[in-house]
Parts: sequence; C-alpha cells; structure tokens
Amino acid sequence: MIKETNFQYLTKLYQSYISEISWNQEPISLYEPFDYIMQQEGKKIRPLSLLLSYGLFSDNLTAALPAAYGLELFHNFTLIHDDIMDQAALRRGKPTVHQKYGDSSAILSGDAMLLESLQMILKAAGPRNAITQLFINSGLEVCRGQAMDMDFENSQSVRLPDYLQMIEKKTSVLLGCCLQIGAMLADQPEKICNTLYQIGLNLGNAFQIQDDIMDLYGDTTSFGKTRGGDLIQRKKTILLLTLLEDFDQKGQQEILAHYQKQRTPQEQLAFYEDILDRHDIKNKARHTFEDYCNRCYSEIKNLDLNEPGMQQLTQFVSLVLNRNY
Repeated sequence: MIKETNFQYLTKLYQSYISEISWNQEPISLYEPFDYIMQQEGKKIRPLSLLLSYGLFSDNLTAALPAAYGLELFHNFTLIHDDIMDQAALRRGKPTVHQKYGDSSAILSGDAMLLESLQMILKAAGPRNAITQLFINSGLEVCRGQAMDMDFENSQSVRLPDYLQMIEKKTSVLLGCCLQIGAMLADQPEKICNTLYQIGLNLGNAFQIQDDIMDLYGDTTSFGKTRGGDLIQRKKTILLLTLLEDFDQKGQQEILAHYQKQRTPQEQLAFYEDILDRHDIKNKARHTFEDYCNRCYSEIKNLDLNEPGMQQLTQFVSLVLNRNY
C-alpha cells in the first residue's frame, strides 16, 4: 500500500498523466471537443476513486492510470449527450459542448469518446475480460438510468423510491464500477471488490442527492450552473419528490400539474422556492443524504483493511460528501 493516498497526491499524479495525453488528431471537428471538455476543471471523482481503490492495495499506481482515464472519458461522454438532451447551456461554468460546437458535432464526438474510453479500459492489466464486462454492464445501467430520468419528465406517478433507483443507475453505478475496478486491478478477493462497489453505490446516491440540493441552495459561482436549473427545467429531483411526500394523492397531482404549467423561469423558481421553504424540504432532503452517508461509513467498516487504509478511504469519502460545489 502506498504511504500517501489522498486527494492531493492522487490529483497531482493524475493531472501529470493526463497532461501528456493529446487529442490533437484529425479530423479536428471530431477531436477538438474532447480537449474542450476534458480540460475543464471537473471534480474528477471517478478516476480518483479508481486510483484510491487501487492504491489501498498496491503502490504501483501508474498501472491503474489508463483505466482511470478511460472511466473519465466515459463519464464526460455521458455529460455531452445529457446536455444535448437537457438543452443545457452551461457545464462547469462554461458553454456546453453542443452550444460551442453544435448538436451534430457534439453527438459524434460523444460517440467517439465512448469508444476511446473502451480502448483505455482494454489497456488495463489484471482480469481484463471481467473488468471490460463490468465496464460494459455499468455503461448500460447508466443508459437505463438516463432513460428513466427522461421518462420521469412526462410521468405523473414518479415517487421518491423511483428517483432513488434512477440516480443509482444514472450516477452511482459508475462510481461503484470505478472503486471495484481499482480493487480488481490490484487482484483483490471478490468480497472486497463487491464491498467497494456497494460503497460506490451509496456514495454516488449521496453525491447526486447533494447535487440536487445544491442546484437550488448551492453557491452558483462555485457550482458552475444556473441556480434552480432543475426546477426551471421541471425535473423531478429529490427536492420536488420529497415535497410530494407531504401531500396525499390529490395534493400530489395538484403539485405536479402546477409544476408543468408554462411560466417564466423567475416565476417558476420563486413559487417553488417558497413552497419548498415552507415545507422544510432542504432539511428533509438532507436527512436522505445523511442516510446514504451513514451507509458508506458502515460499508467501510466491513472491509478487511488495515488502519491506514481505513483512514484513507474514510478521508476520501468524507471529502466527496463534504464538498461545497
């Protein structure tokens, strides 16, 4: 196990690795969007989680770097396509890829990123077939989660358990995949690999719930998105679905019908910010967030790690969960 596995060390190592990767290839229209989104200052939680997981058991972190980068490529591919579907204007405080390069170029570049990510995964050592199969299965789950998210937009029967299942597929599965692949690359037993996957699921759910809360209540300068964008786009997130829990079936139908009415973004935001505050929804949603946080820490205790490894993993999870952007 390496002596220092923390955010700063892993970030420095990873940044050094990706600084030498160039997408200066032909045709420029296909590869230029790669550089545009991959050079943005994202949180890079997925590649760092893979490196952290691997580093718990091995000090040769360079062996895990291609897989870590492949997972980040895949994640950014999903962001490009998600932003097209959502017609989002900003990502990480900058124009989205489709805004800058057009929908057609964004779609094609996203497709190429998906295939390039698979190429990077295939460079990984360890049980290559098992890792590739896990990556493919996780990618399919992400697609299923995105489809559920899209279906929710027109559904009048979405409830909080549906939302939690959706975010597990759309967000959490990939984080679980990263943590599991790190352990698989380090030739760890199935029990450890599976436990790390479960930690990733709980961490991902907590992360997405926190993301939904910060959409309205976070610092927009740090967050890099339009404040209340989910409400304005009439998405069914933790805030709306927690609000519905306070009403009977008739009240829920009235809330949802009102939610879909056409009004200016300012009117939509003002109305729902008021009703959410009156029902203390921010704190109620945070209770759900904290439940998943506690599950993360409980699963960590189930891992057969020495004390330094336990501390490193706990510190990493805490840094992810206690972010303010």
